[in-house]
Amino acid sequence: MNQGPAVNTPVRPAALLAAVVLAAACERAPAGPVELRRSGRLGPLRDLVLFERAPALGGPFFLDRFECTRADWAEYLAATGQAPVAVGADDAALPHSGMDLDQARAYARWRFCRLPRLDEWLHAATIGGTSPFPWGTGADGAKANTAELGLGEPTRCGTFESGRREGEPYDLIGNVAEWTESISANWFQDRSISPAFGDRLPALLGAGLRRARKLPALGVWLLIAQPWPETWLAEASGGATRDVVGSDFGRPMTAPPLARTATDRASTIGLRLATSPRDLLLALWTAAGPVEPDTDVRLQRLLRSPRHRQALLDAWPAAVRRLRQVAVATGPYAARLAVILGQPLPESSR
Repeated sequence: MNQGPAVNTPVRPAALLAAVVLAAACERAPAGPVELRRSGRLGPLRDLVLFERAPALGGPFFLDRFECTRADWAEYLAATGQAPVAVGADDAALPHSGMDLDQARAYARWRFCRLPRLDEWLHAATIGGTSPFPWGTGADGAKANTAELGLGEPTRCGTFESGRREGEPYDLIGNVAEWTESISANWFQDRSISPAFGDRLPALLGAGLRRARKLPALGVWLLIAQPWPETWLAEASGGATRDVVGSDFGRPMTAPPLARTATDRASTIGLRLATSPRDLLLALWTAAGPVEPDTDVRLQRLLRSPRHRQALLDAWPAAVRRLRQVAVATGPYAARLAVILGQPLPESSR
């Protein structure tokens, strides 16, 4: 088992069998400790796992090895001047939950990342679509903290060593469910909004479209007879549900994604960081300072893997093109990353 902060849980008769199963689930743990509290704004970048996909399937992306922990969240609150929360040694490595979609997004941006899309999560959780579970085949109740385990509460992130393939993320199934940016497919087919049409299109073209005109980021694209992507209208209309994935400690491991409104703050929903190589470069380039004292060390840790380094090098030209399109000034992290990767600074930073 990964050696994180211990969780002191009162022993209950109903949990005794689950505790035995937990011990079996962790039998393939590595010998050395894994530090889960990734201190500093750049800290979680060391735990990004690269998944490679063909461009036609969405291209490569990174996914955090761990769910956001309570220690991760407490550090974010303190660093951004929000109301601090006390986190004891016993629960620092438990997954944080109870944040709504906007709060989850803000945390991810502060960490230079974003929330995953459903297709990215599915790719990681199904081994590229080749297996129903992150560990392979077989719905084994000892491999994840779900209803089958019977514990009924979250466990320390990274507990289930046998619930993943070596080197890949922990707890993709179970523990807490995770926000995604994907709008639930059934939201577009809600007959309660428009029984006559059987979908949400009239509602989107009504109140949603009027609201979209007032949003600078969308209004500039409004042209007469110009069709808009449904996802734009759904976002502008408000109330669109998002897919929450990965089951949780109270649901079966085969449970489908849940549709949750953006304001949901359920204690069973947490988050996991994601990004693409291009998006990570852009987030680092455009981040405002001041930089952390150990920035170079943390960036080197991210690039310790030759695959990570190559993915960022491959994405560099596309990121430069995008930076020119959005015309955003580069910040102090850009120069550090350019030196480490041996690349010229983006033009706008000169």
